[in-house]
Amino acid sequence: MSTIPGGLADNQTNLAETLQANAVLTATNTTMSTQLAQIMQGMQLLQTQMAVRHTGDTPTNVQGSQSAPQVPWMYCWTHGKCKHSGAICKHKKEGHKDDATME
Repeated sequence: MSTIPGGLADNQTNLAETLQANAVLTATNTTMSTQLAQIMQGMQLLQTQMAVRHTGDTPTNVQGSQSAPQVPWMYCWTHGKCKHSGAICKHKKEGHKDDATME
């Protein structure tokens, strides 16, 4: 019988290298699976905390506490209905009337 190239010794070496690579991959996968489980637990905890924090925090339950205070509308002859009166207008046009009203 003649010797077969890549015979039994080469195959055993390849098998040992493959088994070693598989062992490394298995350990890596185990580590990554553990890390992923920890991340998922953290995400679930954050979701629970956010849900508890926002319970009842809907626009129908919030009574204007988060909105800016309302400034009453006034009337300015130059600008019309706005947030200042004609008397305190800083940019009056020609013919401006300080005592102009909406009525």
